[in-house]
Amino acid sequence: MLELSSTHKNKIILSDYNYENDIENRMIISNFSTFELEVLEEILYSSLKIPFEELEEILDTSKEEILPVIEKLSKTDLLTYDEKHINVDKKARKYFEFLILKFNDTFKPNLEFLQGLLSKVPIHILPLWYNIPRSSNNIFQSIVDKYLITPTIYYRHINEVKSTNPLLEKIIKDLYNSDELKIKTSTIKEKYELSDKESYELILHLEFNLICCLSYNEENGRWTEVITPFHEWKEYLMHLKKTTATPIEDTKEIEVLTHEPFAFMHDVSSCLTICEKSSLNFKNNQLTEEAFKELKSISKIKTSDDSILMNHFNTMIQKLLQLKFLILEDAELKTSFQALEWLGTNLEIRALHFLRHPLNSHQTFDIDANIVTDRAKREAEKSVERVLNLGWVFFDDFINGAIAVLNEEHKIQLLSSGKKWNYNFPEYSSDEKEFIKGTVFESLYQAGIVNIGTLKGKPCFCVTSFGRKIFAE
Repeated sequence: MLELSSTHKNKIILSDYNYENDIENRMIISNFSTFELEVLEEILYSSLKIPFEELEEILDTSKEEILPVIEKLSKTDLLTYDEKHINVDKKARKYFEFLILKFNDTFKPNLEFLQGLLSKVPIHILPLWYNIPRSSNNIFQSIVDKYLITPTIYYRHINEVKSTNPLLEKIIKDLYNSDELKIKTSTIKEKYELSDKESYELILHLEFNLICCLSYNEENGRWTEVITPFHEWKEYLMHLKKTTATPIEDTKEIEVLTHEPFAFMHDVSSCLTICEKSSLNFKNNQLTEEAFKELKSISKIKTSDDSILMNHFNTMIQKLLQLKFLILEDAELKTSFQALEWLGTNLEIRALHFLRHPLNSHQTFDIDANIVTDRAKREAEKSVERVLNLGWVFFDDFINGAIAVLNEEHKIQLLSSGKKWNYNFPEYSSDEKEFIKGTVFESLYQAGIVNIGTLKGKPCFCVTSFGRKIFAE
C-alpha cells in the first residue's frame, strides 16, 4: 500500500476499511465501454434475480453479447450467474449504484456525493481519520466545519495534505495548474510511473483527504477517468477566475497622478521639514497663496492643474493635523515632536507608520461611520491582493471581484440549502464600496502601496513594487 505520512489533523489509513476490494471494483469498471455500462445499469435497476432472456429483451441483444460483461462483473461481489439467471447481491448492488453515479453526464462530485463516499467507511473509523469527537451528533457536518467551512481553512488543509507526501504535492499542483481544473488519471500514471493499483490508492487518499474526486468523461464510446476538485470548491475557484480584473493594456494613456514612488510621503516629509524650520500659513482650512507656491516648488506631483495640487496639499495638511504631526497656532502650521521622530526613520517605515497610525481614519469620506473599523480597514487593504501582479486595473473591474470581509455578513463560508452546498460571496453597499475605494485611493496611495490615475475619466490603480513586497510578507 502507498505510504503517506499523516498531518496533525487527520490520519487516513486505507486499511481501516476494505479498500482493496474498492480498488478492484473501480479497476474493473474503469475500462467499461458504453455498452458494458448499459448492461451494468440494467442489472442494478432490475430485480435481484434476473433471467437472461429478460436482459436480452431489454437490451435488444443476444446472450452471447451480454455474457462477457457478466463474466467481468462476476469477479466482483456484485453477482453470480448460471445458465438461465443472474443473481445480484443486495448490499453490493447499493455500492455499485453509488459507484456508477460518476458515469452520468450530469454528475457533480459535490459534498452530497462526498457524504456518500464517506458512508462506505465504517462510521466508527471516521472520527479517527478526521480527528473529530466521537460524541459528534453529525460527523459529516463536523468534518465540513473542521476542513471545508471557509476558503482560508480549506487552503490550510490543502497545504497540510500536500506536506504529507511529495507526490501528492506534485499531483495537487498539476490539478490546480490545469486549464479546466481536470486531469486524466492516465496522465498521472504515465508522468509519475505508477501502476494501476498505485494510482487508485493515490486517488483514494486524495478523495478521503477531501482534495478531489474521480469521475468519468465519455470519449469515442469508452470512459476516460479524470480527477477534479470537489464541485463546490471548483465553483469557488471558477468564480475567482471569472471576477479577476482584466489588466489595462494601453497604460500609456493613463493619466497618472505621479510617477514618483512615495510621492505623498515625500510631500509630507517636505511639508514637515518646512514647518519645523519656519512655518506655513493656513487660514480658513486653506493654504495661503504664498504657502501653496512654496509647497508646489518642492512637490513630487507634477501637474499644470493648480486645483489638483491645492486639493492634494489641503488633504495632506488635514491628515497631518488629524495625526497631530502638525499644530495650528494663529493660522500658522508648526511641526510637532512626534513628527520629528517620524522624520528620523526611513521612507518605507514612515509610510507604514502613516498607514497604521491610530488616528488615521477615513474622515474625508461621507460614509456610514459603523463601516469604519480597524478590522474593516485591514480587510479593505488586503482586497488588493487579488490584483497584486496585474499592473493597472480599473477600480470598477476590481470592486466586482473584491473580497473584503468588512463585517460578519461578508464572511465567505460553505452554506447549505437542503442537500445543496455553496460558498457565498460578499455583496457590498454603496457606502462599503466607497470605503474600499477610499482605502485604496487614499490610505494605500498615501503609503506608496498603490499608484493611482484615470483613463478616459475612469479611476484606475496599480500595486507598486513596495506594495507587492508588503503583501508578499
